Formats: sequence, structure tokens, C-alpha cells
Amino acid sequence: MKTSSLFPTLDEKEPLRTPEQVRSRFERSGISVAAWARSQGFNVVLTHMVAAGQRKSLRGQSHQIAVALGMKRGGDTDL
Repeated sequence: MKTSSLFPTLDEKEPLRTPEQVRSRFERSGISVAAWARSQGFNVVLTHMVAAGQRKSLRGQSHQIAVALGMKRGGDTDL
């Protein structure tokens, strides 16, 4: 996964982004959700669902998308 200047990584103290904030960033930037998803190597439909808050994003690619959008913290991947 590439880092994105549209959605820089959140530090520990920053609040998580809401679906409304994510949508607003896309609208202000002029970049479509689909174009961003493709540039990051994510499934376009799944990205739309995560950005709209329609997925819990507990694991897998939906979790990775939510982290990249700043809607979730990355956390440890070691189990």
C-alpha cells in the first residue's frame, strides 16, 4: 500500500476521520474515490463501501482501506 498525500497517516492524538470528512476530502481534491482506490491498489467497490461507512472493516483489504483513509488506526499486525 502506498502512502497518499490526500490522506496522510494520522498520529496517535488525531481523531479518526468520519465518512463525511472522507467524502469532503475527495470532493475538495477533485480526485474520485475510484481513481484513489486504483492508485493505492485497492478494490474500487470495496473502497466506496468503506468510505461510505457501509463496512465494519475488521480485517483484510477493507481494514487496510479504512486505515489508509484515516478512519481506523493501523495497530499491530503481529499476533
